[in-house]
Amino acid sequence: VVTTQRDGQTLFTARQTMSAASVSPPECFFSSPGPERVDIRDVANLPDGRSAVLSSRTLWIRDEAHRRYFGYTLTASDLPPDMRLVLLGSYLVATTETRAFAVPLSKLGFGDSCAKAEVNIAASVVELSATQLAVSPATDAIWLLGADGSLNKWQNGNQSQVLPPRTRPGPETSKFQSGDKADDTLYFAQSDRIWSYSGTRRTWQSTPVDTG
Repeated sequence: VVTTQRDGQTLFTARQTMSAASVSPPECFFSSPGPERVDIRDVANLPDGRSAVLSSRTLWIRDEAHRRYFGYTLTASDLPPDMRLVLLGSYLVATTETRAFAVPLSKLGFGDSCAKAEVNIAASVVELSATQLAVSPATDAIWLLGADGSLNKWQNGNQSQVLPPRTRPGPETSKFQSGDKADDTLYFAQSDRIWSYSGTRRTWQSTPVDTG
């Protein structure tokens, strides 16, 4: 049995299978027209072949089986106009040069065909920000450069530090008496201590020297 129904301004159809003993739950079609008359930021194809459309606040995905769009609210505020979509491993990421919203693909399933076709998944979205942000599709990673000089890498839902913040001002180099290098560490001698600088950690350390 196919019936025509209305939800506000939306006209859609519902189908049920009837037998002598039971009636199946309804299956709805055309129940959500999707991102009409909205600011579209970008579009992308998902690994399973579905199409995703990013608007000012919502990610819309086409449900071809039921001829509708299913919406996922990512944030309470409008997304920047220059935001773009990119696939990174098991995440769909909306990104600019300074911000990113990483959405787990596992959260982009469709609900019941007759239920409300828009859900808020902001609590599942990972928001990243940096002074400069770079996306690497080849490694499914996002590199984040902080204002303090720190460098972090986000990958597969995990964030790790690559370089720490810039170290505080080091010793007065005019008082260095000699210098040497071992691996990535530089060593400098002063009259009362030995200074070492780690190129990997970008930090200074000093060791007092007994001059007595």
